[in-house]
Amino acid sequence: MKQTVKIGIVMFIVAVIIGFLLSKFWATFEKLSKDTLTAQEEAMNMTVINSKEEGKTREPVVMQTASLEEKIGSDTRLVLEKRFEDCKHTVTREVELPPEMVNLTYDDLKKQYPEWSVKEFSEDKVVLYRLADGLCDEHFVVRDENGVVVVYKLDENYNKSLYEKTDIYTEFLPDQDADRLAQGIYVYTISDLNKELENLE
Repeated sequence: MKQTVKIGIVMFIVAVIIGFLLSKFWATFEKLSKDTLTAQEEAMNMTVINSKEEGKTREPVVMQTASLEEKIGSDTRLVLEKRFEDCKHTVTREVELPPEMVNLTYDDLKKQYPEWSVKEFSEDKVVLYRLADGLCDEHFVVRDENGVVVVYKLDENYNKSLYEKTDIYTEFLPDQDADRLAQGIYVYTISDLNKELENLE
């Protein structure tokens, strides 16, 4: 009989201890579940704002976080690179940004300007590149015209337009220079043109 009482007391104590431990663990488990739910809500990148103004309750407002995708801004520098097939020269120029480019993403830019390749894209600078037919706009031809050295500029289709009529008279030039001018001296870039004219003076 005493043995049965002892076993009953031991079982009662064990049950109390198990109950105590379960209640402790249950509280910890509930706290962990709440923390996990809070973390999941924060991960959704939404902020719910509840406010009361003068006793009036405002409806909760949900605010989406802004997109992190880079876009062209009004201060973005635009650089165009053209590689001309005939002369094999690449002309690089910084140009004014068209208003319609502002707020375009990389993908938007590719869609709107399919004839250009996007070589560089950031909020600070955009570089567009493409191939072009003909000549670049830095080609000149120097000729003798009625005894005076005249400079013509060539466009991409080799059409000539008067660029400069100099004060150099061909009658005072050596025969070698006169022969070259008769055939036309083709020059690339302004700096080379200036050197050629200095040599003829």
